Amino acid sequence: MGCIRCPWMAWEHLKEYIAALPQGARREIQHFERIRYLFHFLYLLAPRVSEIASHSMNSSREFRGKWWWFVDGKGGKRAGVPPIDEMIYRLVKDIVIEAADNIEAETPVSARKLRSASTHWFRHTAITHGDDSGIGIKFIQASARHDKLETTAIYQHAEDAKWNDEWQRLQY
Repeated sequence: MGCIRCPWMAWEHLKEYIAALPQGARREIQHFERIRYLFHFLYLLAPRVSEIASHSMNSSREFRGKWWWFVDGKGGKRAGVPPIDEMIYRLVKDIVIEAADNIEAETPVSARKLRSASTHWFRHTAITHGDDSGIGIKFIQASARHDKLETTAIYQHAEDAKWNDEWQRLQY
């Protein structure tokens, strides 16, 4: 079984890495703001990638294995534009790998966790952190948009930690 606290540590390391991104030049500031917005969005709203792609503006869709941004232009003319990979997935992967490289020597477990992170990892991390923070399961279920409480219960790990602590009382 993996480290119960590792998702928290990996998330904290990632936040520190993002906060320390260069912000001297205008382009660096724009990059920082884009990164900060994206990661806050992924973590705080715990969206599924499909929910990001089909957000209320209904603008991003996969067509024949490629992503397209569909927009209603002047005169209501619908057009599809191919977004660059950095829009979501590639940008996220680059940042988490850079953050992992940055902490590899001090915290290899967190670095390994970050290297395997995907955009969906933020959803799982947010839901797990919600439970760890003591937020009621019904509120977590509503925020995660799970139909069944059983699905949300998968993210509950507090009992695992308590069980482990209790079992440590066993003496040989």
